[in-house]
Amino acid sequence: MSLITKILPIRKSDDLGTIPNEDLNLHDCLTDDVDWNAEYWDFHPNCMSKFANVIKDAYVTSTDGVIFQALWVGDAPEITIELTIEQFISVLSENKVATHAAYIIHKNA
Repeated sequence: MSLITKILPIRKSDDLGTIPNEDLNLHDCLTDDVDWNAEYWDFHPNCMSKFANVIKDAYVTSTDGVIFQALWVGDAPEITIELTIEQFISVLSENKVATHAAYIIHKNA
């Protein structure tokens, strides 16, 4: 099984450039103690600072913002969380990425 991580533009016509929509390989950042039934993913903290830059780049490139999700293969988001880019960067830095959420990061919210 695997963790699938996506960054998608809110506006479907946006091109996020070099940001792949398929998989951003955060699966390799999971610790050995990860529990996909837990409230939050357990990532190695050093991965989150690097990933924050990927999110910021996608956000800046987008017109209206981005959608982020990190879900186990076959899972769908159970909740949607809307926040600012600053709030999402805090989520990453606190290692509090929810296991069953889609994050909507709006511009000019």
